[in-house]
Amino acid sequence: MSVVDEIYGSDNWLRAPDLQGHEWKLRIESQSVVEFKNRDGTKKKQVALKFFGAQKLFGVNKTNAKRMEKMFGGNPAMWIGEEITLYVAEVQDSNGNPVDGIRIREMAQPALPQQAMQPPPAQQQQPQPRLLKEFNEGQQYNERNPPPPTRAPDDMNDKVPF
Repeated sequence: MSVVDEIYGSDNWLRAPDLQGHEWKLRIESQSVVEFKNRDGTKKKQVALKFFGAQKLFGVNKTNAKRMEKMFGGNPAMWIGEEITLYVAEVQDSNGNPVDGIRIREMAQPALPQQAMQPPPAQQQQPQPRLLKEFNEGQQYNERNPPPPTRAPDDMNDKVPF
């Protein structure tokens, strides 16, 4: 058995075909650093992520690790609880051949209402904001103070097949 098969051939590691051509929105449950041997016998370390609802671990390659660092900081322990989207993209293997690989993107944040993004005209008198909703502790939401965005209820409720 080759080292590659030993590391990636088991059912413990997430691979591009496991995503079944879909994007998966996942929350990171835990992280660890795993060490394995390269083909030349040198040792290599890699961050492995465990997602809520998933059985397989995701080995974070250097490209994805740099993206995670940009999104959440350089300490993988701080990634726990963060939500990301995994998707399949065509990448090049070490020999320059096209292969499918898993890439990471940050989950999109809901857009603010259009009124909240536009500053009011400077010379016009501001109309009294209309009340949109009262919060039970006296918090009032209106056009200038909209309620926080809410996630669609089914964003992360799909059964993870891996």
